[in-house]
Amino acid sequence: MMIFVIMASRFIRILQLSVIDDLKVLDQTLAAHLKQRKGNKRKEIIKAQRIFLELNTKVTQICRHLLVYSQFWKIFLTLIFVFYIFYQCYVVYIVSFVGITLTFVRIFYCICVLEIEMLLFLLIDQCARVVKNNKRIQTANQALYIKFSRLNKLSGGKIKFLLKV
Repeated sequence: MMIFVIMASRFIRILQLSVIDDLKVLDQTLAAHLKQRKGNKRKEIIKAQRIFLELNTKVTQICRHLLVYSQFWKIFLTLIFVFYIFYQCYVVYIVSFVGITLTFVRIFYCICVLEIEMLLFLLIDQCARVVKNNKRIQTANQALYIKFSRLNKLSGGKIKFLLKV
């Protein structure tokens, strides 16, 4: 079951990384268009704004996925973490204090503990990366919003922006 949680968080991370890449590309193209002296900047800025709004729609969809997944997996993860921690403590107790004469049995129990620990660490790492990517999306979104706001001030308010952060 933990594999499914890891797969779901990996799916969300892939969606997040695609949005982060798109936001970086939009930022670079917007900066390139602003440096140009010739051409119709207003048209390019409006096109960039439209792309930015589409990316914000994707971010909203990712947030919906996160909400659904967090509601679905919340109870399971709470129970599974408690179960696996008790299980690890029990196996460590068996290895440490119960007189097992066979060394391969001790090795087997140690491998069981290590496997569970690796799965728990992998799960925690995947979930932490999802949170980290959310912060990266938020930072990139805010930076682009500030650029669009400055462009609006520089153009004398001629370009109307309907952006939400």
